[in-house]
Amino acid sequence: MKKTLATTVLALLFVTGCSSTEEPNTSTKESNNSVEEKPGTGDTDKETNQTIEEGSYAAIVVINGQDYIGQNIVSNDEYTIKEHIGEVKTKVDHEKRPSENWSSNVFEEGTKIYSVNERNDVFLIEVRDNEYTVLAQDGAYSQEK
Repeated sequence: MKKTLATTVLALLFVTGCSSTEEPNTSTKESNNSVEEKPGTGDTDKETNQTIEEGSYAAIVVINGQDYIGQNIVSNDEYTIKEHIGEVKTKVDHEKRPSENWSSNVFEEGTKIYSVNERNDVFLIEVRDNEYTVLAQDGAYSQEK
């Protein structure tokens, strides 16, 4: 009797442990009513009208045929602006890699770009009054100033 009861309890535990409470997988797709969210789409900063990007896409600006990657935001006291060298001429989709000079996948057309006195391999791109994103070639910004 004890053996039968123990076997029944173990069988019930096994069956309940292997059962799933997930919804069954249906083979039909509801493509007409679904909305696909894409990573990288974001809100707009009300002060600058710049798109605030979310996701893991690198902010790239092409300057003199070289890719410069957005690093971090600094105030204008970290670097001394040397001169205004240009501005973003073309904005491409944030998921694409810009290829033409003065194009970006994040920054809006007309965003100003500056050289700095401290380094030849770093540029600043204006994101707000007295706030700039550092643009550097991959890994260049992490090197000692």
